[in-house]
Amino acid sequence: MAIGPTVMRTINGTLVRVYPVPGIDLFRVVIEDRLFPDLLSEEELQRLVATGSPQPTSDENTMASEWYLDMDLTPSSKLENWGSCGFIIHMDNKPDSLIKIVPLANKPLHKIRKKEGDPWKSFAGSNILAINYHQAKLFEALSKEPGPASLPVILNYREGLLDQESLDLLIQILGQRMATRYFKLGHPVAAWEMEKLTNDPNLSRAMVEKARRQALDYLFREHGMIARDVSAASNWGLRDGAAVLFDPVVLPISWIRGDQEIRSLADARTRIRVAKRKQLSKFISVAGPLGQNLMDGEESLAIVMLALDRAYRIPDAGFYELLDTLRVGVPYSRSTYLGWPHNSRPFESE
Repeated sequence: MAIGPTVMRTINGTLVRVYPVPGIDLFRVVIEDRLFPDLLSEEELQRLVATGSPQPTSDENTMASEWYLDMDLTPSSKLENWGSCGFIIHMDNKPDSLIKIVPLANKPLHKIRKKEGDPWKSFAGSNILAINYHQAKLFEALSKEPGPASLPVILNYREGLLDQESLDLLIQILGQRMATRYFKLGHPVAAWEMEKLTNDPNLSRAMVEKARRQALDYLFREHGMIARDVSAASNWGLRDGAAVLFDPVVLPISWIRGDQEIRSLADARTRIRVAKRKQLSKFISVAGPLGQNLMDGEESLAIVMLALDRAYRIPDAGFYELLDTLRVGVPYSRSTYLGWPHNSRPFESE
């Protein structure tokens, strides 16, 4: 049976008919007699009624020009490194710190994702924007309350919509082609100032072992996150000879897994289906970066959720054999996303 529309008017009297989309918290909207091209979230719908447009106003959450003054970013600042997820900028007047700036999604991820097989290293892919967002949220939290010694010190954090003055500055630092490819006027960005660490390309696994377990345990216990990219030496630095994980890919999963013990892969998959139905874009932001496509990411997420329970609650020396029995032919790498053996408890911070 079809669900009838809710009829309302915007502040300027425009007639709006709102149809809920079954299974997800989104709405199809008809304005007068025209179908709005995008599905709207509840927040966007409220903004449409209150202002006549679902888009933020130009001064709402704007990344004002003084943000880069707070961080001492100037046209003489130099691009030190960059990748698919963001840009690292060096400041001459602050030799002991760096700035990372990243683009964020300007709309819900399910609207950005154009095809199931999202290209992993493409900027246009929703995975990259999801990774940026979750890392930004972690570092925003660390700017307010520092984490353990295994994570970087965040000195300053800013987030908002990019204004013209800020875009002009990025063009001077990054160059016209790169800046205008990755950053758009009015689109959201995040930037943070962090301590500058010493690089060591020969950093051994033994040197990072304790720090790795401490960081992963803190991320899960305090932020409900798991982490990827914790084994690559390029994501680690040294502070006074101790290893620091400065560029993790973090993904929040506590809102999916809940508080109850996960007893099987079937249990994990059920919770995943519920989360996907309720918050599609948020779900994509977690499952997408765990696989080459969304289906692969969902299965990896189910295995990670079960592995977490085995690691924290019931260490199981036969976990790999259990997976061989239960995964029913689904490919799964023997290397864990968790960063610790499945048959032992993770490192617990002292």
